Amino acid sequence: MDFSTAYHRFQQSLDGTDSYVALSRDMQALMTQDAQNASLYYTVYRFARQYVLLYEDQAIDPDFAQHAKRTLAGFLATLEAALNGAEAPYSALNRVVTAYLAGDRIF
Repeated sequence: MDFSTAYHRFQQSLDGTDSYVALSRDMQALMTQDAQNASLYYTVYRFARQYVLLYEDQAIDPDFAQHAKRTLAGFLATLEAALNGAEAPYSALNRVVTAYLAGDRIF
């Protein structure tokens, strides 16, 4: 398991909460496998877990679900690029958190 696999699996999954449950499970595994980047994985884990807690038992508008998934997938793309050497993971994580705080905070 690596971050790219988890990211692409999430990207190809359906828009429902099951996709977020799987992503959070993958991030938990990565936290133990790659402690050097644990804060990055933990942030993604919390985003995914929060989405599940907020929306698991609700009927969600498909447009909202797609928007949420696109938002998180964008964050994942930024972090994947950093893990592949495009920039320092810590800097990418800061950009993701800043974008989240400036956005609509879906999760």
